[in-house]
Amino acid sequence: MSGKSNQEMTIALDYIEDDQQIPLFKTPVYQGSHCPMHVVLAMLRKTENISSLVVGTHECAYYSRLVITNDIKNKYTFHYTYVLDENEVVFGCEEGVRSALEEMINEGARKIVVIKTCVPELIGEDFENCILDLKEETPIMVLNLAHFKSNGYGLGYEAFFKELAHWMIDSVNSTSIDTSMPISKGILNQQREMDNPLIYVLGAVFPKELITFFKRSLPKIIHINKPHKYSHLDLEARGILLITSPEWSAFASEINQAWGWPIISLFDVYDAHTLETQYRTILDYYEAEIVDDTALSKVFSEMCQLEATYQKRIEGDKVTAYIGSSDIVTSSLAYALNQLGIEVKALHIEWLGENQIKWQKRCQEIGLNPQVTFFTEDQGLYQKQTITICGESTLKVPRRAIMELEENQGFAKIEKMLELINCDKRRA
Repeated sequence: MSGKSNQEMTIALDYIEDDQQIPLFKTPVYQGSHCPMHVVLAMLRKTENISSLVVGTHECAYYSRLVITNDIKNKYTFHYTYVLDENEVVFGCEEGVRSALEEMINEGARKIVVIKTCVPELIGEDFENCILDLKEETPIMVLNLAHFKSNGYGLGYEAFFKELAHWMIDSVNSTSIDTSMPISKGILNQQREMDNPLIYVLGAVFPKELITFFKRSLPKIIHINKPHKYSHLDLEARGILLITSPEWSAFASEINQAWGWPIISLFDVYDAHTLETQYRTILDYYEAEIVDDTALSKVFSEMCQLEATYQKRIEGDKVTAYIGSSDIVTSSLAYALNQLGIEVKALHIEWLGENQIKWQKRCQEIGLNPQVTFFTEDQGLYQKQTITICGESTLKVPRRAIMELEENQGFAKIEKMLELINCDKRRA
């Protein structure tokens, strides 16, 4: 079986191996998400001392300028475009791109992001090899952001943050800082006395209960919510990477592989037991005493009771749902809903990045195999309504509730998820 169904509009989750297999649910009235170039330029727009060079057609150059209009202007930051002419579309543009980079370096660019769009990728351009000598003096990352390879922003986030981590790793490896020392309680206790920052929250959301649990004597917690703040990681202090937004996971993974810093993920946690495990893992690393362990245990106990109450309420009923959000790891939410007894029929997936792949495997382990599609009716995703998947009427997870999940982590996230479920009392 191909795994496809419903007139090629959906595909089974366990059949997907790359983005190009994800079908559009129906003919779109709009062209879907902007290409990955858009999100990278949006992040660079307010970032000092990182320049960009977009390589592509006139259309790429035009739309890139719409994103970068409010860029920071200083003598070290430039945002240029390189437009291929007819000859270069046939014979290549590596020589011209190299000349453009040399010009940017001569003008004072300190770090450069080269964005390769669709046409350079289609004709097989390899910018990495032609600029090896330039990279010895100036940090240059080459991002392959061809839109035909990805349906949404995910590729842009993952590629950019991964290379951002490589920049940091390379810069540290060229200094005298010893990054080989493994993280341990002894080291952390010694660093606590030095008052070094040891917990790094990576992502837009800051879990407020983190402060509540730790005494003031614990090292400071550093919130890194923007790309340009990545340099705030104190490499001599080391620490734990606490991820609250999925786009930062690629960055954290590279740091973990290079230096062994532990990763604690909150953005894909929807059940009380896993959340308690994550928080207690942090406490264990620091041998920290929380304000009141009895109170902490009571909070998690109440969360577990909420989940048990809901499971009992729907016992024997058939409750189905589909998840139409592009801003969360939908396969992780599907897994959590399944654990509560809800049958998830369909997921919206734009980018099959490492987070979706991880949870795709977890879903396979428990036999969860919903249909996957790229929902193209944007307005419909903001309302509670039913939709027909594979001939069955299925409830939709309301977009408003999904937004509340995005804006909360930790305890608040679990409460919001249960509210989300309870507000849909209709049955398929």
